Amino acid sequence: MVKNIDRALQDAILAMRILRKSIIDHGHMEAMAEFDGLMSVTISEAERELTRWQSSHRAERSGEAK
Repeated sequence: MVKNIDRALQDAILAMRILRKSIIDHGHMEAMAEFDGLMSVTISEAERELTRWQSSHRAERSGEAK
């Protein structure tokens, strides 16, 4: 079970970025163009979700502190 969702999302985003960079570095961009496009969208969506989760989590924590 994941106890730290924030960290898990950050790690997943980093892993996707590393995979994408590896594809580019090894010259497989042409063959993987469709996959790269999908990865780009996936990374953007994951970053938005992380930001949304962090914002809601902060709001919950500030509500608990009152």
